Amino acid sequence: ARQAAAAVGQGQLMQAWDKVFLAHGMSTAQVLLTRDDLRARQRFLNARNTFAELLHWDVLPIVNENDTVSISELKFGDNDCLASLLINLAEADLFINLTSSSGVLAADPQKYPDAPVMDHIDDVATLDLGRLCGGKTLVGTGGMYSKLLAARRAAQLGVPTLILPGREPWVISRAFAAAGVCPAPEGHEPFTRGTWVRSGRQAITRRKFWLAYQSDPAGSVHVDDGAAKALLHKGSSLLPGGVCAVEGIFQRGGLVRVLHKGKSLGVGLSNYSAPELKKIMGLKRHEVAAILGDAHYPEVIHRDNLLLDAAV
Repeated sequence: ARQAAAAVGQGQLMQAWDKVFLAHGMSTAQVLLTRDDLRARQRFLNARNTFAELLHWDVLPIVNENDTVSISELKFGDNDCLASLLINLAEADLFINLTSSSGVLAADPQKYPDAPVMDHIDDVATLDLGRLCGGKTLVGTGGMYSKLLAARRAAQLGVPTLILPGREPWVISRAFAAAGVCPAPEGHEPFTRGTWVRSGRQAITRRKFWLAYQSDPAGSVHVDDGAAKALLHKGSSLLPGGVCAVEGIFQRGGLVRVLHKGKSLGVGLSNYSAPELKKIMGLKRHEVAAILGDAHYPEVIHRDNLLLDAAV
């Protein structure tokens, strides 16, 4: 019933967008996506080319999840997640996220109602989002937790985020005016509220971004102290000998979390299925060959297919 209702509502929603932007002399286009569209590399590249052409025509893409066909396993979860993945698709330079609050508060508003708004965040990766935001919203439709998670993903691509109160009139233009980019709209002062989230100092490759966030991890691989040290400080790949436990059901090429003592180190693409990995975990290379034969990979996860500190 919800998917049928979405089919009815999508047309009405686009009529509203068309009407508003036509008043400003701008055409709009509807783009409906499922996570599978971004997971399949060829479809991802086709979508990127479509976005590039629309922007070349000065047509504004209005993007939404294709709720009429999307299944739970392939849902983005919320629009913040979808928006963060579009940064890579559209090769954006800035991520603006509008919210009902005045910006990012310095403490959980449920516990500290008078917490001030942070005007900037230097390193979003260092924030304890659970403590700061009171955890993720149960309905999975946004909230500051998911907005900061999206900002963290954007920062990994070297893209800054501007979180603004969307109910303020002309808020985007006024924010740009406060930064000296353009004059403020007539009758309005430059806007100084909101939170600026700085980008990462060293951007990851767009391919690594794509492989890390193309889908939710299907399982987990637990590693020992030596493997964790090699991954974090030596830029190594994950070898079978460093794996001490395997959780979940995944196939070869599946996306998995890499955990050390319960803490997530990152995500990567596994060269082995879960049953195969359970047979060879903790073993040395010659021992792996004795079990699987010569047709095996030296690495469980190659470093080129591993993203440390992934925002998942």
